[in-house]
Amino acid sequence: MLKLSFLITVDIILLTMILINFNLLLNFLEKIINCCRDFIKRNDGFFSIFFIILFSLEQAILIILIYVFSQNLSILKFIVSIFSLVVITTASLQKFLLETKRRYEKEQTEVAKKAEEFIIKVLNRLKEKNPP
Repeated sequence: MLKLSFLITVDIILLTMILINFNLLLNFLEKIINCCRDFIKRNDGFFSIFFIILFSLEQAILIILIYVFSQNLSILKFIVSIFSLVVITTASLQKFLLETKRRYEKEQTEVAKKAEEFIIKVLNRLKEKNPP
């Protein structure tokens, strides 16, 4: 019986430690995500140029690989398949980054509208209490 209660106590301590570390991990990830979001919103032009250059490089690499392996049809099929996966992944990443920025801008716009509505209400109440 004593052994069982000891094991239960150890299990509870281990579970508590795991939950605390999991919470620390989530806080760490949240800080990283917030830093990334701030970087994205401050550097929108950089990301536009970055993705234009990245798509151009991907296409240039495809053209070079097609030229080099033009005699081997099976390798060409593989190259085109991999190229399409790379382009789709790049486009998805670009879409994700832009949606993150737009979502943040939308949230900030909503916050500004609510603040404006609150200020207008306060000003109207002040005008009612203190007519000119």
